[in-house]
Amino acid sequence: MLSKELEITLNLAFKGARSKRHEFMTVEHLYWLLSTTNPPLMFCAHAALI
Repeated sequence: MLSKELEITLNLAFKGARSKRHEFMTVEHLYWLLSTTNPPLMFCAHAALI
């Protein structure tokens, strides 16, 4: 079961990949999202992976 913050982050990365008409969501999409948003989102995603 994923934390709510991680689920939201993955969903945003998926929507970003889809909006660019990419066939797959990759780690690069997730990294781009985390690097272009505010630091709390990056902290939440990192904390959820621990």
